[in-house]
Amino acid sequence: MSYRSDSEDSELKWLNKNREHLAKAGIPLNILDNRGRWNYVLLHGDDSLVTCWSTESLSTEQAENVLNTLSEFYQNESGLDLFLWLRRKTGSRT
Repeated sequence: MSYRSDSEDSELKWLNKNREHLAKAGIPLNILDNRGRWNYVLLHGDDSLVTCWSTESLSTEQAENVLNTLSEFYQNESGLDLFLWLRRKTGSRT
């Protein structure tokens, strides 16, 4: 029997709800549909080794959209380098 915490369930629900929006904003579906890839991207800010995706592929507007969408769910950005790279891309500090 596997254990799944409430926070993992809520993240999965949020991710499924925002899947199309994040895809339109430039996050590839092969990342959004794979929890391991998604967690890797959140933690490291890219997936250049497996899917060749990084925030460099996003326009400034797309990066802002992704950042705003992520900020709705992830209250604590600490340790999530995707926020760092998106902020660099957009020129945002907070």
